Amino acid sequence: MYRQGLGDCFLLAFPGSNGPTYMLIDCGVFMGTKNAAKRMTAVVENIKAATNGRVDVLVVTHEHWDHVSGFGQAKEIFKKIKVGQLWLAWTEDPANQLADVLRKERAMRLNALKLAVGRLRLSRRVTAENTNKLLGFFGVDALKATEAAALGAKGGGATGAAFDTAKSLTTRVKYCYPDKKAPEVPGVSGARVFVLGPPEKRELLLKSDPSKKDSEVYELAGGLGFEMGFLAALPFAVDSGARVRTEDRERFDRSHPFEERYRVKPGTAETIDKGFFATYYGVGESTKRNTEKWRRIDDDWLGYAGALALKLDSDTNNTSLALAIELTPGGKVLLFPGDAQVGNWLSWHERSWRTDDGKRIDIKDLLARTVFYKVGHHGSHNATLREKGLELMSDSELAAMIPVEKEMVDKKKWKMPFEPLHKRLEEKTRGRMIRADVEWPQSKSAKPKGLSRAEWNAFKANVRYDETNKKKPLYVDFTISTTPRGGN
Repeated sequence: MYRQGLGDCFLLAFPGSNGPTYMLIDCGVFMGTKNAAKRMTAVVENIKAATNGRVDVLVVTHEHWDHVSGFGQAKEIFKKIKVGQLWLAWTEDPANQLADVLRKERAMRLNALKLAVGRLRLSRRVTAENTNKLLGFFGVDALKATEAAALGAKGGGATGAAFDTAKSLTTRVKYCYPDKKAPEVPGVSGARVFVLGPPEKRELLLKSDPSKKDSEVYELAGGLGFEMGFLAALPFAVDSGARVRTEDRERFDRSHPFEERYRVKPGTAETIDKGFFATYYGVGESTKRNTEKWRRIDDDWLGYAGALALKLDSDTNNTSLALAIELTPGGKVLLFPGDAQVGNWLSWHERSWRTDDGKRIDIKDLLARTVFYKVGHHGSHNATLREKGLELMSDSELAAMIPVEKEMVDKKKWKMPFEPLHKRLEEKTRGRMIRADVEWPQSKSAKPKGLSRAEWNAFKANVRYDETNKKKPLYVDFTISTTPRGGN
């Protein structure tokens, strides 16, 4: 686990017949991280050195800046690394119709939020700043851009460009579906991969709330609800309409609460019955001369941008490629869920997987044998299920890694890791938990409760920090035995 900040970058080394097989899962850090490019350059240089310039499998779980930024920030170094295969979720498959719809919807939402932040910065700074924090997951900082750029920004931002770089590193791209045969880890005998998610059911793909009775289900555009009305209105809020497509204008008209003949535009209000609008709403009058501008609610509706940004963030997390890697048949399991949220996790319980020897394996079995858990979404509250997730991880060797940085999450005022989850992880792992922002367990001499001295010493012996920079190690290694229990 690399310690570049708030972001995911994991390098796995599997023993193989012809030497180690390397798998890199994600490579990014959150936007706004101090010296981000320098940090990611150091990470990728280390990856290149550790792998002798060859990554057999590159896994990119989803399109968020904290998972892909390194492909842009260290682009020239990645060009010097030979990548054997690239594994992506089915949601990136250009031949999949639903995936194409999801990509277009995501681009539309992202562009809308850029427009909203650009407008809000002039009237509701706090709302603009909070919304902009979430845009950081997409490599976008609309507040630092010039106003014109913020209002007219197009495309998928820096995240899209970094993701495209990752896709350009090899021609061997495998799109992973839960219901299709999983790709194999090349050169590694015995290891099996189970593609858990993302789900192919739309209702689960967009379900992000914690699992409870009547929990809210997030859905994409289905008619002209709040979201579509909001998206349709945004272009008109920042532009006269001259550059708005005919289909967008028609959608705006259908979503508007009033027919056009009853609408009074702000510019028109300054010329008709000027006394009324100026007296009661300050229209057309300077702030110094008129104290009634506070009555105006011109931009209040843009406050919905915050909810839309959170929805976009959650929906993208739920498209994460989630993998369970079984080291030997019926043996230990490594769980890498990306940033999968509730719907993604729930979908794992709706299927089972048939192995080459004809056996059926379900998620309860895989979770029961999980000895390593890469904690989802930096330990946020809705990225690790309880009864259908962590509570099913019952293996006595369970250990966990959390890619989190306290400095950044405190700055953003996010609850990562979520305290009740963090506490339960400590209990389930019996103290065998490694955070990216804390040098541990070397710096902690006390043995956690629940572990024998032999178990604790064995765990510490398998944890090693980067020795080239002892002041601030670049990574932490954790070694897991591939030897089956009770076997050779």
